[in-house]
Order: sequence, then structure tokens, then C-alpha cells
Amino acid sequence: MRRQLAAVALLALGALYAGPGWSASEVAVMNDLFVPRLNLEKRKHGDRLLSMVQIEVPAIPGFLCEIWCYEGGFGGGEAQLQPDGSLILKQNTGDVELTSHFVPEHQAVLFNVEVKAPTPAQAMKITGINPCWQLTKAQGFGHDGDFVETFVNQCFVYTINGFTLFRDTTRFPDTRKPDDDPVNTPPWVQIYPPVWAIHGGQPEAFWGISTDRPIYSLIGCVSRDGRYLTALGWGKSHSLSQGWHDCLHIHPNLVPDYDVQAGKFTSHGKFYFMENEPNKLLARYLADFPQDWQTELLLRPTTRGNLLVNRANLALQPPRLRIGAQLSGEALLTRGNTWRRHLWGTLTREGQNATGRCKVWARPFGDFVDVCMTVANDSQTMARAEVNSDIAGAGWDSDGADGWVTGLFWEQTEAEIEPGEQQTFRGQMYLSEGTTDALQAHEEAVRAEWEHAQPFRLLLPPPGG
Repeated sequence: MRRQLAAVALLALGALYAGPGWSASEVAVMNDLFVPRLNLEKRKHGDRLLSMVQIEVPAIPGFLCEIWCYEGGFGGGEAQLQPDGSLILKQNTGDVELTSHFVPEHQAVLFNVEVKAPTPAQAMKITGINPCWQLTKAQGFGHDGDFVETFVNQCFVYTINGFTLFRDTTRFPDTRKPDDDPVNTPPWVQIYPPVWAIHGGQPEAFWGISTDRPIYSLIGCVSRDGRYLTALGWGKSHSLSQGWHDCLHIHPNLVPDYDVQAGKFTSHGKFYFMENEPNKLLARYLADFPQDWQTELLLRPTTRGNLLVNRANLALQPPRLRIGAQLSGEALLTRGNTWRRHLWGTLTREGQNATGRCKVWARPFGDFVDVCMTVANDSQTMARAEVNSDIAGAGWDSDGADGWVTGLFWEQTEAEIEPGEQQTFRGQMYLSEGTTDALQAHEEAVRAEWEHAQPFRLLLPPPGG
């Protein structure tokens, strides 16, 4: 009887949320309160007419977000709600036509984008489509008086360290204002270039650019009560950012999606709305956006605690990356410190001695592996940290093997660490077909990148934390 009452109550809620005029099948769909509802509002802003796609999620109390479609040259456009609950928005500028199709799913909205133009040159001019996703109206997500504390600090990306709240990233000031300006203490806005993009350093007159690099094109926000999260994902992107209007952005890279014969490009993103379970979010994102295009190298730990770097089409014995560390002359890592594999694709290894602790992170991207080690000095005196590493394996030497080259570069390999302080050592292993000239060019590019991306840190929790 109790189950029957619950079913009746759920059906009544579904009918309530569906509203008048809905068919029986549509009411059945709306019984899933995690299926979003869509609407479009045209809004005047100065002399412009803005298209604001609205998403309501009945299962999340008070949740209503908006997507400004789009920052750039597109105007209000025409929208039509479809019988299946999806929404189609058509916009144009000159001879270019843009169609955006928002399709509700359980805990998500699929976001399809198609651009048609008479010539490839005209289509490629608008590949910088930028949806501004605003959480201002989403109760429990938009800021509640203190912009940084109640919004920025709840936002997140996934880094080499996994699920990472913005409060745990390094954020730089907006260079258009003094460092002591209220919007810079701490910084209100920030750009997060992904690991496959080039970090250009801090601009002369724009938002700060974080040195913490997303490993996926996925950005989101956790509700202040910790019960729910929402996120936006894409397959490929130039950068991710968080702005003034309680807003989050992904700047998709649409160029690879251009179809020359059809004279158009199509791409898609997805909005997610669910309970606050970051691992489930990432698993769904990876199912929606396979990352084969991003990762060519594979990692696996060996029984001896070494890190094996493998490539699918590499017929030779793969090279073996070995990493060690010392603090005050004593080893931090031994064979007993095994590697741990994480859901987000990173391997970690931890060690300690009487003076302090260390942790190593290793994550493959394309033809390189990012390697980071943080050493913590837990003693009461100055301590010297040293990183030692090499690449070994049958047939491998400094010149590579039969047309393959590999190299391991460190930003620095030793440092003096104050009592209670920490130091992050940054490295990269490169593996590719080519010559030593290609290896040298890659090393030069990596070192230039590190110069731009300063400072960089991955902090360890306090001892026993």
C-alpha cells in the first residue's frame, strides 16, 4: 500500500511539472524529475537582443540556469519547443546559419551545434562559438553575497590530481586592475587552459590564467549544501573559464569537426545535473566523450615499482621510467611504495622518511607523460630534496631505438625546503617516432611552457591529514 501511495504521489508530481496540454507519454517522461525542462527567453541588453536558453531541473530544489547563446555576433534568433521536450534555436549573421538543438535526457541536456556557410572560410570565422552558462538564478549554486566564497570556491575541474575545487587551484589577478583591488583579493575570475593547450603566461590586460591545468574539457559547480553538482562537458576545447556572472565557459575547438564536402561543421556538448558524486560524473562524461584522440601513451606500474610507458604501435621493448627521491640524504621512495591507479587516468605513488613525505603524479597526454613530485619537509630544520630518475630498457639509450626517441626533462631536480614547507618538482617524459632533433624541439617547447606556467604546486595534506 505504501508503495502504491508513493507511485501515485510521483505521478501527481509528474503531471504537475509537465503542465497542462501534455500527452500521456510526455507526462510519463516528466515523472523522472531529473529530466530537465527547457525554455527560451529573449532579453534586451542595451541595443542588443540576447537569447537565453533556460534549463530547469525539478529534482534539484530551486534550480534554474541560463545559457546565453552566444557571446559574439549572433542576435536573438528564433526558438521552437519540440514535442519531445527538446528546443531548437536558429540564428544567423550574414550568410552563416547556426542551429542549436538542446535535447533533455536523464540528468543531462545534450547540446548539438551546427554551422552552415557558403564557403569554408566563412564557416571557420565563427569557430569561436562561446556559450555563457550562468548559474545566477540557480538557488544554492549562484553566489550568496560573497562571490568567491559562495560561488567560485564551489566550482571545479579535473586536474592531474583528480576532482579539484577552484579553492585548491592557483589563481592569478586580473591584470586590468591593481593586485590589491577587491576583485583581485582573492581573484574573482580565471582562465584554465587544458594540459594540451599552450599556457601563454599572464596577459597584460585580461583575466588571470591559472597554472592548474584541466585534463578534460569538463567544468562544473557543487551546490553550497554539498548535495548536488552540475557541469558542462565537451570533447575538445581551447580553454575553460569562470567569469563574473556566476558563469562557466568552455571554448570548444570546432575546427576538427568541419566537413568540407557538406560545407558545415557539427559539434556537441552536454550539461549534467546530478547528486554530488564526482566519480559518477566523470564516468558518464568519459562514456559521452571518449578520449582516444587525447591519449596515445599508456601507463602501468610493474611489480618492481617502476612506471612502464607503452605505446600501442611500438614493437620494441617499451622504455621504463624510474623515479626516486631523497630528503636530507635519505630515500623517500622504495620498492615497497607501489603505484596506485585512479579513475581519472593518473598514477600516484607516495613515500616518506623520518624528515618528510613525498607524492608522485604521472598522467599521459598524447605523446608525453606529465610527471610531478611534491616533497614536504616535516622537520624543524632546513632540508634538501633531490629527485633522481632515468629511462631504461632493452634497446634504449640516449639516442632512442630504431627511429624512436624518448627523453625525461625536469624543471629542477633539487631544492632547499624550509621547515614545514613543500616543493613541487615538475617533469615530463616524451616518447615519439623521430630524431633527436624532434626530442630537442619538444624539450625547448616544454621549458618555454614551464616559464609561462609559474608558479606550479601540488600540495600534500598536513602529516596525518
